[in-house]
Amino acid sequence: MLINTDKINWTEKNIVNNIFNLKEDAENYMALKKYKNLILSNYSDTDYYKLIINPNYQVDELQELNLLKKIYNNLYENLRVGNNKKVIRSVDSLSLKYIDNSFFENIQLLKSIATGKEAGNFSLQYQLKKFLKYSLEEPPVNYAKTLLNSAEEVHEKFIFSGLPVFTKNNDSVFYFFIYIDPQFKENLVNRIIEILRKIDLPEDVFEFKLKNDMTFNVISLNNREKLMLIESEFNTSLTSEESNGNTNFVVGEKNMNLIFKSKNFTEFLKFIN
Repeated sequence: MLINTDKINWTEKNIVNNIFNLKEDAENYMALKKYKNLILSNYSDTDYYKLIINPNYQVDELQELNLLKKIYNNLYENLRVGNNKKVIRSVDSLSLKYIDNSFFENIQLLKSIATGKEAGNFSLQYQLKKFLKYSLEEPPVNYAKTLLNSAEEVHEKFIFSGLPVFTKNNDSVFYFFIYIDPQFKENLVNRIIEILRKIDLPEDVFEFKLKNDMTFNVISLNNREKLMLIESEFNTSLTSEESNGNTNFVVGEKNMNLIFKSKNFTEFLKFIN
């Protein structure tokens, strides 16, 4: 904005004028400029900041919200009829543009559900736990909690018949599965977090109930080799006592869901050994 009072942006001036009750004249220009700069520097999360940057922002935001609601309804219908992969691809693409819009969390939740429907109960629970860690909006959070409770109940009641048959798959998602003796669990989970922090990865370590009182933790990446490096560093850090109470391995998404469904990881250890 130029200091020449003949070139004052009156739209911006009016915004600051409304806030501080300053008269709309050139006499107050320097004060208005001062307050405008103060808002731009320190209050970027306010409506006043948005109005200074874009006086039409409220109209633009309303239009974007209406568009996202239409997109949500369309994706929900695709989810309902089983077009899970389309929902996943669409949400990944849309996130590049709309990730900062709070309503987009509702659309992200559709992807979590679609992933679970496509891959299995474990993937659903993983996606919901991750969603709940980062989501801030109350409606999708409450819905995700309800879905997670339901998925956990289904898993607890499910009885798998026979032994699981594992196969080699072309997975794009991988998990580092860690079963830890309860007496070492807190320390070793913290150690995994330290490893993730050191290599600048999200500290996403989630716990799952396998059966009865047996729980395990996982971290997930799309890169199998990087997960195996994390596995190697973690195992190198274990004392002999800690090693005796610890079982861990890297597994692809399809076999991970089968481990979870069958509540049996010992058969997978036989498969990979």
